[in-house]
Amino acid sequence: MAVIEGLSVAPMGRQVGQVLATGIEEPAAGAVSETHRLVVRGWTIGKRRPIEGVDAVADGQAIARVPVGLPTPALGERFATVGPWAATAGFALAFDTLGLGPDLEVRLRATVGGDPIARIGVVRGRRRPLAPPYEPLLRPMLVTSIGRTGTTLLMRLLAAHPAVVAYRRHPYEARAAKYWLHLLKALARPVDPATRAGQPNEFHLDPTAAANPFAGAAFAAYSEAAAWAGNGYMDDLAAFCMHSIDGWYGRVGAAQGQPEPVYWAEKTFPDEYAALARELYPAAKEIILVRDFRDMWASMRAYNARRGFGDFGRARAATDEAWLAELRNGAIRLYETAQKRGGAARIVRYEDLVADPVATLAGLLAYLELDAAPATVAAMVDAAAAEIPELRDHRTSATVDASLGRWRRDLPPAEQEMVRAAFDDVLPPFGYDPNA
Repeated sequence: MAVIEGLSVAPMGRQVGQVLATGIEEPAAGAVSETHRLVVRGWTIGKRRPIEGVDAVADGQAIARVPVGLPTPALGERFATVGPWAATAGFALAFDTLGLGPDLEVRLRATVGGDPIARIGVVRGRRRPLAPPYEPLLRPMLVTSIGRTGTTLLMRLLAAHPAVVAYRRHPYEARAAKYWLHLLKALARPVDPATRAGQPNEFHLDPTAAANPFAGAAFAAYSEAAAWAGNGYMDDLAAFCMHSIDGWYGRVGAAQGQPEPVYWAEKTFPDEYAALARELYPAAKEIILVRDFRDMWASMRAYNARRGFGDFGRARAATDEAWLAELRNGAIRLYETAQKRGGAARIVRYEDLVADPVATLAGLLAYLELDAAPATVAAMVDAAAAEIPELRDHRTSATVDASLGRWRRDLPPAEQEMVRAAFDDVLPPFGYDPNA
């Protein structure tokens, strides 16, 4: 049974940035795949230096990487005047497609020193989702955001509803579902050919290696075994992971006095884990929580200054400008997620949540098809209002009112201009007036 159909590959061909030429040999146009994995074989030659690697990129994020260096003797002769690297310009890039949606589009990107230098091709196809033989007991509720937008407040409110199971301990980040979704992706992905750990006959050397050693080319002699490893096995593995999620949250709910839960709730990011959850659980609900991104950044800076480390991606960025660019991309991904989900997702603004929690919660509970009686909503608000010691370290403003519009008060003029340049144009799609 075909998992991916109508495959097409569009190589960029010649003269793309620092890339002289590229060729894609596999998959062939119109090919099908009987597994959720794809292997792209080809070659790419740099103009003045060798291309070091090729990334597979989906939804703006790298999902796999492979070094370039397989022998290509015919190209070495054809491009002899370019450099000796033309004779070792081949690559074989394997990746899984879990969570990438039915309309598959994966971009191939040439890298040097780990940095992208050119897009060299696009792989497209039509993919069937996973079909685990398991009927979940609980529905997922994904609280999707990018940090310092009020997720802890919203999770405290939701966790106080008797039908919503969340681990009722600050900071409400016991991501059990994400663990088993990560396990699913880890056990399904092909091994990294650049490492020894996980390779056939040596996978036992590293106890943390989880990639499937039987999903690579080394065991391609029997197509039946390869098809099972990338198809039926993944469905069964997904069923195990979903069963485990139900098991953990069911016991947490019982311990918290919730005998008849409907949802489990977790904080998520707009990433491949949230996408995989939506694939496995078509009935999942998603709450996309946003905040004026300028206030968000001011809160992130204050939190990092208090704690003494670079959270929310700051440690990975060389400059504040680079950090802002990453956060801007996150805000754009939030909007793209909302667009893709349509009526299956609900956008909630932090400002509305703190200004009128009763009305905001009532609307959310109606979307979730849960009890929204005034007494239920009032109990949720009261539970979330209870003071706990951990909140003193979590907050970065003295009051809720002080958290609104703080970027104008807390940031010096130069930083105000930076956040306006980064976020002003992504605020209106979420209903914000950047000039208000």
